Amino acid sequence: MKDKISVIIPTYNNSKYLKKALDSVRDQTYENYEVIVVDDGSKDNTRDVVYSYERKIKYIYQENGGVAKARNTGIMNASGNYLAFLDSDDLWLPDKLEMQIACMSNLKNVYLTFTNFIAVSGDTEIKEYSFQRTFNIFKEYNLKIEDLFSSKLMLKDEPSNIEILWGNIFKYLYLGNFILPSTVMIRREVIEKGFLFDETYRVAEDTDYFLRISRNHDVGYINYPLTKYNMPSLNNLSGKTNTETLIKNALKTQLMLREENNYSNDEKQYIKKGISKTYMRLAYYYLSELRKSDARKASMLSLIEYCYEYRAILIFLGSNLPDYVLRKIHEVKRKLMR
Repeated sequence: MKDKISVIIPTYNNSKYLKKALDSVRDQTYENYEVIVVDDGSKDNTRDVVYSYERKIKYIYQENGGVAKARNTGIMNASGNYLAFLDSDDLWLPDKLEMQIACMSNLKNVYLTFTNFIAVSGDTEIKEYSFQRTFNIFKEYNLKIEDLFSSKLMLKDEPSNIEILWGNIFKYLYLGNFILPSTVMIRREVIEKGFLFDETYRVAEDTDYFLRISRNHDVGYINYPLTKYNMPSLNNLSGKTNTETLIKNALKTQLMLREENNYSNDEKQYIKKGISKTYMRLAYYYLSELRKSDARKASMLSLIEYCYEYRAILIFLGSNLPDYVLRKIHEVKRKLMR
């Protein structure tokens, strides 16, 4: 009998997109799955959308507690051998589940897989948001996704040549998250080991979760777009518009994990660079908000961690400029990026 997959969909006031998300699950070529929709306190017609489906969907309503709590509620109510996450404004391509199951069946030591994606805004594909350009780590360190994994194979019995990459990627994830929740599938054994989302995080909960899992488990990547990722909106549960909190939560996770002592010398270098980079991002945010004192402090902390972070030096120097000069620099930069 085929393995059962529990599809967990957290949602909040997002009935506009939820039907398309559910349709994309219904259209999967892999059929042995259950769907769990966790409604995190919606005030719209989310319940009606779910109940309109003939195939039974497990609907759970809870008071608003954030995406981490919603995903945990789904996890605790799941009965599948595998768990797959889908944000309610994203979509899956029809063979997403089947390809991931095939991948994880071949790689017994891989406990989490994620996939490439297509960035969209509504129904429009946004070509400039490729995988390499969406996540800062690739540009900042001149990396390609293929550089992060130690092993690869070609998935057999597929119409196209699908590349599967896997290995220990903890040190790279420490530099910055590059895994989208809607592309992820995990083995149930991960949950049985106690891995749940930290509900104290309202943002960057995925950064924390995937980083903790990758510390002691191999991760796999399917180098093929199997998800349509809708660029974040204000109703996105993870609150990606809250930049300062997102950066601080990522930093909190990094500092917490650094307390472990069993790191190799190579990993220690990545840890120093990762923390330095996060402090630098925080400093840049503060400078863009003209919070110059906070920018100076964060840039100094960045340099204490890794003295070669030249952008932290530039931010420190910039924090001593008058506000009108900083506004002008920001205006010029915004025009150049159009």
